[in-house]
Amino acid sequence: WPSSEPAPTADFNSAKTTETTGVISIMEMIKEDLENEVKAARTEEGQAQLDFNSALTDFKADMETLNNRIADIQNVIAEIEMRIAAKKMEKDGANKRKEAVLQAETKLKPSCDWVENTFDKRRSARKVEMDGLIEAKAVLAGADQAEADAEDTALITKTTFMSKTHKA
Repeated sequence: WPSSEPAPTADFNSAKTTETTGVISIMEMIKEDLENEVKAARTEEGQAQLDFNSALTDFKADMETLNNRIADIQNVIAEIEMRIAAKKMEKDGANKRKEAVLQAETKLKPSCDWVENTFDKRRSARKVEMDGLIEAKAVLAGADQAEADAEDTALITKTTFMSKTHKA
């Protein structure tokens, strides 16, 4: 099988060296790019972590402030609820007193109505009774009728026992 063409040269270094150099330089470029990307990502991650920590600190401070406000508001609510309960108790007491007064008024009304309706009749009966007693006293004392009438008038005007002090 011998052929007429000359055998290829055994110099594999020249072509491979050029190809190897090109591949190695591409790999080095990729490596540099990756290192730069990693470096940039780490820088960005570090800045993001600082921003996060700052935001977290602000959030915790805001949460503490809000929790304090909630506690203050709850204290105010509790105080107001206590005042409301006290006012309800006062109102209940006042309503009970009012009910007691109304019941007493209802109980006393028939007596008051009776006094109001019979006052004038009873006063005139007392006047007749007083006149009779004065006349009897005068007769027993031996005084004349004119003298007895003067004493009766003076006594009746002094007596305020049965005077009507209310208006119907």
